[in-house]
Amino acid sequence: MDDTSLVDYNRSGVPLVEIVSEPDMRSAEEVIAYLEKLRMIVQYLGASDCKLQEGSMRADVNLSVREVGSDQFGTRTEMKNLNSFKAIAHAIEGERQRQIELIEEGKQVVQETRRWDDNKEHSYAMRSKEDAQDYRYFPEPDLVPIVISDEWIEKIKSQQPELRTEKLERYKEQFDIPQYDAEIITGSKKMADLFEATTAICEKPKKVANWLIGETFRLMKDNGMEPEDLTFSPENLAKLIDLAEAGTINSSVAKDVFKQIFQEDIDPEKYVEEHGLKMVNDEGALRETAAKVIADNPQAVADFKGGKEKAIGALLGQTMRAMKGESKPRNGESGAAGVVKIKFDLPVRIPVNGTDTFIDLILKLRLIY
Repeated sequence: MDDTSLVDYNRSGVPLVEIVSEPDMRSAEEVIAYLEKLRMIVQYLGASDCKLQEGSMRADVNLSVREVGSDQFGTRTEMKNLNSFKAIAHAIEGERQRQIELIEEGKQVVQETRRWDDNKEHSYAMRSKEDAQDYRYFPEPDLVPIVISDEWIEKIKSQQPELRTEKLERYKEQFDIPQYDAEIITGSKKMADLFEATTAICEKPKKVANWLIGETFRLMKDNGMEPEDLTFSPENLAKLIDLAEAGTINSSVAKDVFKQIFQEDIDPEKYVEEHGLKMVNDEGALRETAAKVIADNPQAVADFKGGKEKAIGALLGQTMRAMKGESKPRNGESGAAGVVKIKFDLPVRIPVNGTDTFIDLILKLRLIY
């Protein structure tokens, strides 16, 4: 199927907007920057989703080369219906090189329409055309001229939605998020809408930004997706953030749950409850588990008593595995802080005689990661 084109006749009748630029761009990089900006504006206006791969945005590239210092454009060619920014950039570079090679060989560039094959990275002639007369333009008698007044244009401008530039400034002021976060989020209308809707529910803009920029973009990259392909609801992302912030689930579990939200838009509250993923805030249960781990690992206990401080890591790790990562730190004490206490204070402040002291040590060091 790589060398074929399929036509979906169900798209017949879909309105088309054709935007033609002046010959102002001088490199593939400038063209891509122009198209990305144009796509973003159209998306923010709600006129189209601009999915190139689905045909709702395409580009025709007209290209010519000229000698350095010349003010006359060379003979141009046109490449039709390019459906990705990658293909557009490759087509520009490929056609530029082809025309340069023709001129350097003393040959002429023919004004024609060409087709770019991105798989083979090569263009093929489709049809030649000398000038606009080849199109045989003539007025359509059933289409009357439309006069658009300046007043109507100003009215439409006043009704247009907030575009990216204004949204970027508002995000920094209203939500107090860093410039980098605001730029990433507003780079897509879909992502910006998701950010605002989620923030309106949980009122934690920085946390929302972190989840979108971190886990969301990571999973999008892993699945070859664009922001416009996201299907999970802001309600479920907000619920997940609240669960994590309340300490109901730990950060590792939160990421696993988010993966399910990303794929199936599940309700995180129900999912956590049904799968028993809540953090345990029962010191009695933790103490009982720690005691069993200690009883089952006499060598680690002996090593610790003999001065091998790292042996406590084995006891701690088994305790956490037995608790399935569900133990909850007391008084907000982090695992890192506990490790520091072991390193510097263990010989003085923590007795090592008897099982209870080991349990206390494990309780002090229990982690959420």
